[in-house]
Amino acid sequence: MSGVEVEHIGRDGDTGDILLKFTSKSLAVIELSIVIEARKRPSKPFGRQAITQHLQSAMVRRSANSAIFLSYSREGLAQEIGDWAEGVSESGYWIATTHPFLIIAIRFLVIQQRLNKLRTFESELDVTAVEQQIQQIRTALGRIRTIKKSLTEVGKGVAVIKAEADALSTDIQSALKSIEQTLSFVPTES
Repeated sequence: MSGVEVEHIGRDGDTGDILLKFTSKSLAVIELSIVIEARKRPSKPFGRQAITQHLQSAMVRRSANSAIFLSYSREGLAQEIGDWAEGVSESGYWIATTHPFLIIAIRFLVIQQRLNKLRTFESELDVTAVEQQIQQIRTALGRIRTIKKSLTEVGKGVAVIKAEADALSTDIQSALKSIEQTLSFVPTES
């Protein structure tokens, strides 16, 4: 994205690892700072309240007006978050998500900020149409969450079926071995 500054600022051990700065001269055509808090280490999954507090602190510390809580995997986010959650703190909008949705989250925050700016000015843009498309995105993200949850449940079922099949295979091998041993000791009648 042309005109975007990216700073890796997380080396100081404080909240906020990466800061994206959009200017009015960037492709986003707005002033926007997004702080990204990246989590790879295993820890207790973060829920909505913890994320809001953590990102509020990061936004204040890094002078940002929006934030992304980026978890390396789904396990870093509480069940209430899933793969995607949106929220608002005193400093601005935030999104909590996993790595595959990072670019979508950045684009989503840029759109939200631009839309808010256009609402304040009398614009000829059909804001309602854009809001409907945003809702379509939210619905699609919800459907992805449902699909992934179903895949997880199917995966657990497959694991149970595989374990049962392996146990049956072991039983068969054991029975065959026992039969072979028994048959090798049976005296033959002449």
